[in-house]
Order: sequence, then C-alpha cells, then structure tokens
Amino acid sequence: MAGSRAAKSTADAEARSALQRHKEIKKYLASEKERSRKTIKTVLLGIKKSGKSTVMKQMHSIYSNGFSEEERHKARPVILKNLLCIFSSLLGNMDTERMSFSTETAKSSADLIVKTDADLVFSGAPEDAAICDAMKNVWLDPVMCTVVSENRHMFYYDNWLYFYNSTDRITTPKWLPNDQDTLQARLWSRGITEISFNIGPITWEMTKIGKYEAGLRRKGLLLFEDVHCVLYVVPLSDYDQLLIEDDSMTMMHEIILGFESSIYYNRWFKDKPLVILLNKVDIFKEKLAGSPLSDYFPDFQGSTTDFSAAAGYFANRFRTSATARASRDRQVYTYFTNATDTASMKATMEAISSSILV
Repeated sequence: MAGSRAAKSTADAEARSALQRHKEIKKYLASEKERSRKTIKTVLLGIKKSGKSTVMKQMHSIYSNGFSEEERHKARPVILKNLLCIFSSLLGNMDTERMSFSTETAKSSADLIVKTDADLVFSGAPEDAAICDAMKNVWLDPVMCTVVSENRHMFYYDNWLYFYNSTDRITTPKWLPNDQDTLQARLWSRGITEISFNIGPITWEMTKIGKYEAGLRRKGLLLFEDVHCVLYVVPLSDYDQLLIEDDSMTMMHEIILGFESSIYYNRWFKDKPLVILLNKVDIFKEKLAGSPLSDYFPDFQGSTTDFSAAAGYFANRFRTSATARASRDRQVYTYFTNATDTASMKATMEAISSSILV
C-alpha cells in the first residue's frame, strides 16, 4: 500500500509538473505570437547619397531620446572635416575663376586650407585650432559672397551650404554639434546597420545596407527573407544629375530602372509592401526654376515652377513604372520627405506605421 501511494504521489507530481510546463510553453508561444504581430521588420535601401543614413539617424533622434553627448563628440571631427572639404572646393573654384581675396590674412589662410589633408586633421592636435581660424578668416572675406553665389548649385554634397553658413559657430573652440548638425554630418557608411524603435504599440526593426554595391546587396538580401516591407529612399534632387558614362540619362533615370530590376521584381520582396521615400524635396523645389524638369523628362507637361506637379510626376512614375508586367494588387506607396527635417520624418513614419502596416 505504501509503495502504491508513493507511486501515485510521484505520478501526480509529474503530471502537475507537465501541466505547469504546458502552461508555460503556451504562455510563451502566445507571447511570441503577440510580439511578432506587433513587430515590423523593414529594410532601408537606396543609392549612395540618397539619405538612408540620415533617415536612420532621425529614427535614433526621434525615438531613442536624441543624440548622446558621446555621439555629439564623435560627430564634431566629422563635421569639421566636411567643412574643410567645402572650403577646399570653393577655393578651387575661386582659383579657376581667377578671383582674389581682399586681405593678406584671408590669402594666407586659404593657402593653409588648400595644403591641409582633411583625413589627417581634427583629431585633437594643437594645429586644429589654426585650421579653424583659417576657415573663419576666409569666410569673413567679402569675396566669398560672390564665390558662394556662383557655386550654389555646383556642389557634390547637399549639406555644404548649411555648414558653410554656420562657419562662425562651428569654428568656435568649444563648439559641440546640436541635433541638426549631427543629422547633417556626412560620413560614408558601409556594411549593414540595424536599429530598433517603437512607434506607439508597434516595434520597428529597421536594417540599412550602407554602400550600394552589388556584392553587398546580394549578401544583405539573404538576411531579409522575412521582411514585412521595404523602404526605398529616392533623392528627388538627382533628377538633373547626368551620368558620367551616359550623359543622355540622369541619376533619376537609373534609379527608376534600378527600382524595377533590383527591388520591385526581387524574389525576396515578392508581395511585400514597397514604400518609396521621395527625399530631398527642399533641394528639388529650389532647383526646379533654374533646371526645368522637362529638360530631362520631356514627357512632363507641367509648369517649370510647379513643385506639386513635378513631385507628383515622380510619385506616379514609381507607382506605375512596373504595371505592365506587375500584379495590380501590389502595394507601392509614396511619401515626400526631407530626411533632415525632424518633424517631416516623424509625421511620415507615423503615417506609414498607422495607415499601411498596422
């Protein structure tokens, strides 16, 4: 009898233990299901200089309590290098146009800037202060107003005028970048970057491919088999940038073709919502009057200065670029953005989160 009772007690204990494990597993599975339902995994793609890195920095700034002091300190030398490159380019154009400074101080400062390698400075060395002073001296010379005016639309970097106009502030010895400075800082990103953040009850897991190379894309796409949507960043301001290898086409022509071949028909993204972020609307709007869209896209029939019509033209091009062979049920959404504008990016991401993916 005692042995029977002991066996029954052991069996009861095992049954209770099994039941407890079953409840825990069920609870875990329910939790995982709920977590999965509230998580959006997305990949951020686009050509070099499209604004992908700025979008990622905005997500960090908006949804992760902004930039830390450590991050600002890291951005400082990057921005100073950006500014030095800007001055070097301006001085090169100034020399080509045979323009002269009004003071010897500015001339000697320009000589120092030209012979300084941006990759070798702003690491905390004593001579860094002299280079900052040199940039400020050149900036103060009256001739620079003419130089800047004549080169306003000729720059490789979109952030150049923002930093140039901030020269007096940036060259101050104890200057530390603010949020907008940090967003504008240009540092080429390579490899794959990830960030996780919450918009309301939704957790976003965003992955960005850095340098837009075929080999890296192939490697990266293997990681994105289970993405929920694709965010493709398009720089609208590239509509008039002619290709070096084919001056009958612009960067925008190539971007549209690349979107079809590499994104729209990519097997990893089959049936996934595609969100097109038509970025750099501020630069696009400014360029339209002096660089008519119809010069590069003859089928555009709108007014030269009609921003809404011009922007809408590209939105329609992306929405309809693949309709000849595509399913009509395929979801392609377009949003106009300025990645350096925090309010604009916040509104855009919340619209995507609430209107499309929830």
